[in-house]
Amino acid sequence: MNTTALAKAKRKLRNRDMNIEVRQLVDPETCELIGALVPAHPVDQLSLRERKFGTGLLLRATLRQDRNPMLYRKAHVLSGWLADNVEMFTGLSQQDALKKLQEESGIGCEAVECDLPGIGRLARTETESLNLVDMDEGRWN
Repeated sequence: MNTTALAKAKRKLRNRDMNIEVRQLVDPETCELIGALVPAHPVDQLSLRERKFGTGLLLRATLRQDRNPMLYRKAHVLSGWLADNVEMFTGLSQQDALKKLQEESGIGCEAVECDLPGIGRLARTETESLNLVDMDEGRWN
C-alpha cells in the first residue's frame, strides 16, 4: 500500500462512527459499580487508539441508539457473496456490488428524469443511500 492510500485509509478510520455499548464496570478509583461506554468491536477500539482517545480524556459526543446492525451486515455478506460468485459482480468491492444490486433490482432507487435539449427526456434510476442513520427503520426492514 503506498503512502497516499495508507494516509487515506487512516483518515477514513479516524472519521468513521464508532459503535459503543453501555456496560456495568467497577470504577477503580471508587470501587463503585458504574455504567461505562465501551467500544463494541475491536475495529472501534482501533479507531479510538488511532484518534489518540486514551483513558481519562474528556470527550464530547452526540450519541444515538443504533439500529439492528445484523440487517446491515446481511446485506454486505450478500454483496460479498455476489462479488465472489456471480460473474456480473466479479471484481467489485462489497459496497460496489451492493450498489450494483440496487441498480439491477430497482430496490432502494429513485427515478430521475432530465431534459436534454434537442434530444428529449432521459429517465434513469439513482441508488439511494443505505446508511442506517439516514434511513427510516421500516424501509430497511
